[in-house]
Amino acid sequence: LISLTFYNLLRFIFLWYKFRFQPYTWKDFLAVVLALAAFFITWNIPKSLSIIPDTVVRTIIFLLLFIPAVYAFKISSEVNGIIQKYLLRLRNMVGKG
Repeated sequence: LISLTFYNLLRFIFLWYKFRFQPYTWKDFLAVVLALAAFFITWNIPKSLSIIPDTVVRTIIFLLLFIPAVYAFKISSEVNGIIQKYLLRLRNMVGKG
């Protein structure tokens, strides 16, 4: 994580210094904030004695918090397209049942 952060920071500085190009948008920042918020919410859930069910529950809660937030804030058109595709599939499955 540290090396990836350092690499991206150097890339950002190089692009800004050489080309006055800003590769990130406010939506990127918003995605990080949403991920951190979902992380801290799941971090504060009381721990379970069994690690595997605890990990599964925390992962599901994180995804249930993060994915709808990303969709609602329209952070990525590609992600929204994928979510809409699966929502349409789910509606078709529920409609046939």
